[in-house]
Amino acid sequence: MAHRFHTDNLLGLGEIILHQDETNHVLVSRIRPGEKIILFNGDGNDYYGFFKGLFRREAHFNIEKITTNIREKPFPIVIGAPLPKGDREQFMIEKLVELGVSVFVPLKTDRSNIHPEPKRLDRLRKHVIEASKQCGRSQLMKINNLSSWQKFLSTKKDQEKGWIAHGPNRDGLLNQTINLNNESTLGAVGPEGGLTDKEIEQAKFMGWNVIDLGTLTLRIETAALLLAWEMGRHAQKII
Repeated sequence: MAHRFHTDNLLGLGEIILHQDETNHVLVSRIRPGEKIILFNGDGNDYYGFFKGLFRREAHFNIEKITTNIREKPFPIVIGAPLPKGDREQFMIEKLVELGVSVFVPLKTDRSNIHPEPKRLDRLRKHVIEASKQCGRSQLMKINNLSSWQKFLSTKKDQEKGWIAHGPNRDGLLNQTINLNNESTLGAVGPEGGLTDKEIEQAKFMGWNVIDLGTLTLRIETAALLLAWEMGRHAQKII
């Protein structure tokens, strides 16, 4: 299987030179000259070629073919959620990437505790790159800056679907079944302790659909991943 490497630079046919971060990845991977590689820069394409070698701490590649990566969902999926504590946030980001989410928005709600500063978000964006290498995506999931609940709700356009996971419903029934069309769709989960009644009423007033995810009380990351999976599963049916 070809090794995958990421760069922020423009890519094309011919020789490509990568610098510090990916040079370290080359060293760790113990890749040898002549081995097949795939480069990607987030534009949705895969750049196929081979590794030429390390020269003056720079990794040299030769690109021979460019193909469109077809692993993306048919339309964008946006997930908003407060960040969980500790290393659970890294786990959540990595799995959202694997589930095909297009944009993650960290939320500030009435009961949320973790409100990330820019440096913390930059670290999470590096995890997006590593997860994309692993799962084969060539578009990077975007991580937005911290958003208030009201601001996030207002990003939904009239033709878009918006889903708020709220509960649990003790009867074990979804209040509404997720039903997607060919427009982008947004989903959100609340913090530990849940969204307040006021926040739920704001969402309903602004045209969002409120659903539950079952009878159990879920952690932030579990709820976010389950919602993303449900949204992605229905999106796949449209292809």
